[in-house]
Amino acid sequence: MVYSMALKTLSQRNSIIKFADDTTILVPQYSSISMEEEFQHVQRWSAANKLQINVSKTKEIIFRCQCTRRFTVPQPLPFIEQITVTKLLGIYVCATFSTVTHVEHILTVANKRMKNQLKNQGLSRAALDVIFNAIVLSVVTYVLLSFAGQLSKADKGRLDNLFC
Repeated sequence: MVYSMALKTLSQRNSIIKFADDTTILVPQYSSISMEEEFQHVQRWSAANKLQINVSKTKEIIFRCQCTRRFTVPQPLPFIEQITVTKLLGIYVCATFSTVTHVEHILTVANKRMKNQLKNQGLSRAALDVIFNAIVLSVVTYVLLSFAGQLSKADKGRLDNLFC
């Protein structure tokens, strides 16, 4: 089989998202081609194009609704770790679409930056506002609109406390 330079899925229902040297394969629950077949296709394409897949960094995450009570997790692909949380483009994504892990990350980074870079610097209020907007507010608002509807009341309160 001859492989073109462009990596494409075997099934039209599946998707490949490429960013720099990272590749994400999305396979819906009902697809004519399984995740294993898609992954083998990517391996063959990589070999044909003289590229290597770092299998130790290859992970599988299965997304499901939090309300799903009787969800049977499929067998993981051989030699691939199955995970429940991953970081994609700086956003923590959970298999159940929970935002708790990302909110924890936001709060940790924001508090660390406020403590290390804003406190006891002897700067004017105006200068502190500019720095706060640049190094704290940017972290808090990055992708916030994408998942704000998923935030729990407790997480909204925790984020609000940053601004008090």
